[in-house]
Amino acid sequence: MECTLQFHYVLTANILFSLVTLVSSFAISFHAKTKPIHDYLLIQQVNEEYHTDTNNDLPFAHQTALADGVFIQASEGRGMGVFAALPIPKGAWFGEYAGGILTKEQVERRYWEIGEMNKDDEKWIQSRELRNQTMTGEYLFDVGNDFYIDGEDLEKSSWGRYLNHASLEEDEKNGTNFCNADVEEIPENWEGDVFIPPRLFFVALRDIEVGEEICFNYGDYYWEGYEDMIV
Repeated sequence: MECTLQFHYVLTANILFSLVTLVSSFAISFHAKTKPIHDYLLIQQVNEEYHTDTNNDLPFAHQTALADGVFIQASEGRGMGVFAALPIPKGAWFGEYAGGILTKEQVERRYWEIGEMNKDDEKWIQSRELRNQTMTGEYLFDVGNDFYIDGEDLEKSSWGRYLNHASLEEDEKNGTNFCNADVEEIPENWEGDVFIPPRLFFVALRDIEVGEEICFNYGDYYWEGYEDMIV
């Protein structure tokens, strides 16, 4: 199944490269001061949750990648990675780390085994298990104010979950130039009685060329106890 999905996506990536003009018309704005508004072309929104189009067999993350002008493929020595299918200019907002929004209390109960689970937690876990989704907690992004974006669920998370780590400090020390993206947070908000969840976007630190892998700094907190795993 994994090989089949990779095969389908390689074909899609090749088509994407040959139809740059067409894809770019659907990608979000590259203007540095423009907050992107996503139009994930092959995705349906049902009851406030995103689901892949039943007529399309691409995983959700690959669909969002196609819409944003990037593609997912193997990264040497690092599993999967994200690569630019279109030129990305410095300062551009070019994609979003999308996934489930969890409170700190939900994260503690569901991932860290702190506190007593309620029925919603049990339903959440059952859904993950029935859909063969992992629950490692390795894709949590702390966006402040006790909110987290959970990018682990493959059926509900964007391509941002596949971005690999690189740091400006390591680049400067080693004379490399791998860290080419950073994150920009938009905090949660209320419009009357309507809750607007926090969002996290990727911003280009420099011009990113077509075919170049996109990487950002995971932060020191992510690597605590795992420093020997940093690639």
